[in-house]
Amino acid sequence: MVLMIVFFLIPVCRRLVYIRLRVFNRWGGEVFALENEDLPLPPGKGWDGRIKERKAATGVYTWVMQVTFIDDRVERLGGVVNLLR
Repeated sequence: MVLMIVFFLIPVCRRLVYIRLRVFNRWGGEVFALENEDLPLPPGKGWDGRIKERKAATGVYTWVMQVTFIDDRVERLGGVVNLLR
């Protein structure tokens, strides 16, 4: 049995005009980036736990996201995601 989960954030506001999502490893290296995609994001569009088509190591990864709203307001969010194998 294979269970594959994709990490992505679901924008709940239709007033977004720009999104930038980045995921970093514990050394600060960028392992995933998604920028200015069509909104709303389609299901499954996000980080699948791979780095250059290879499975990333189990561990904690940091994510940061910048969103711009239709009124030009910008918000920056961040957190961690635990990758389990």
